[in-house]
Amino acid sequence: MNPSFKNIVIDSSADIFLNNFKHTSKTNGIKDWSLKAASAKIINDQHLALLKDVSITIFTDNNTEVQITAKNGRLDTETRDIELSDKIIINYEGTFLKTDKLHYRKKSHIIYSDGKVEIKKNNSIIQADSLIADLKNSTLKLKGNIKGIFIETID
Repeated sequence: MNPSFKNIVIDSSADIFLNNFKHTSKTNGIKDWSLKAASAKIINDQHLALLKDVSITIFTDNNTEVQITAKNGRLDTETRDIELSDKIIINYEGTFLKTDKLHYRKKSHIIYSDGKVEIKKNNSIIQADSLIADLKNSTLKLKGNIKGIFIETID
């Protein structure tokens, strides 16, 4: 019996379309980050992977991990830089950051957002127009209109 296929969709803009995409980026044998996506559309001539339902773990020099999730992403397959968009959440040691646009530069190990960001830890909240996080130096700079509510409990 010959098999029959129904509802096949061909995406002519992709060189390869993958489900359950995984990629790990290393420098000198040391993991920089690990990425998982529900799907990836690879476009070779643009050195681009278009990602859906993205989860990234960035490994820092001080042995901590930065967890990032987003609905959409773009991975430059040459530079290994990443752009994320739509419902981005970063978790770093119990501090949560939300934004709608985020960039990661592999070479400099910097995360930045030119859009509104909100950072929450326990009951404290900080909002800003943009941010730059240097993962090598463990520094965070907020820019623009910055406002916050800080609540600290004393035991």
